[in-house]
Amino acid sequence: MRAVITRAAASLAAALFGVVLLVGTAAAQDIYRTASAGGTGGRDFSQSCRADEVLVGISGRAGWYIDRVAAVCQRVGADGKLTGSRRTTGGAGGNGGQTFTRTCPQGQVVSSIRGRAASLVDRVQIACRPLNTEGRTSGSTRWLSAAGGNGGRDFGPLTCAGNRPAKAVQGRYGSSIDQIRLACAYPQVQTTATTVKQEFCFGAVGAQCGVQQGLAGFCAGGRCPVNAGSWEHDECCWKNPNGLACKDGPLDYLAPTRHRNVCAAEWDKAVAHWVGGLNWWRDVNFRKANTTGVVVHGDYCAPAGTIILAADARKCCSRSARQPNVRDTPTYVAQGVKNPADPNLRVCR
Repeated sequence: MRAVITRAAASLAAALFGVVLLVGTAAAQDIYRTASAGGTGGRDFSQSCRADEVLVGISGRAGWYIDRVAAVCQRVGADGKLTGSRRTTGGAGGNGGQTFTRTCPQGQVVSSIRGRAASLVDRVQIACRPLNTEGRTSGSTRWLSAAGGNGGRDFGPLTCAGNRPAKAVQGRYGSSIDQIRLACAYPQVQTTATTVKQEFCFGAVGAQCGVQQGLAGFCAGGRCPVNAGSWEHDECCWKNPNGLACKDGPLDYLAPTRHRNVCAAEWDKAVAHWVGGLNWWRDVNFRKANTTGVVVHGDYCAPAGTIILAADARKCCSRSARQPNVRDTPTYVAQGVKNPADPNLRVCR
């Protein structure tokens, strides 16, 4: 029975995970682009900071219009703080007007832009917010002085969503800036080698948010699915890194001598719960490392109202569950529970 279940689980998991192969690798960047302001003339430009940098200002040239714009960037260190000297990109646009530079106070990053525009961008003004050690903007917004003229119509604020810091100024340009917007993303911090073991999205479906195995793990946009099996499988893999599906996901079935069915029960449970609709979704900080090998209950627990098995009640945020009743029927449907008649089902308090 174990072999039959295992082969079925492998085929299903490979099919499910393969569908979203590219989503997981893109999720780490998770680039958000604001709406654009201005016209449609000229050609595209992107004055972008590097993956481990954020936008801390803009510079360029301006008179009646914004003639030229460049990004002012600063690196985010392994401790999550801005570090090193600021650098300015090459710029896009013409040579009219006078030079200008607007940079955020130390420790702050660009979060929004507003101004005036019509067929060209007449004026720009950037806003800054502090950057916390998790790579997100927080605290109050500070608007810097504007650059440019008074023509056109007001636009903005155009704000980075999800507390992302800005990482690029984009738009269209010719001899002046025709159109402008911000591109925003959480910084990819380059950490130094360490002997401390770290796991990310620990407890959710897909190891290391799916990146370790080249799988999406269905994590995207700061949210991950969790079930009791994924929770237990991650903890098993921490103790047994060569266990089943601990390195290469379903491909581990091709190397049975390596895993010797260690963590197989937990893996089968994760797949069975996924198929059976016994999952819940949590907002996850992709940059928060687990260094203990124990899933953080408060970060990954099942919210009240989640349908689970009685044996998994301790994974409820309340650590307890009740018998289901007819009022829970909409939850069964919304959660996609495949066997609502199972007498072992419970509802998180």
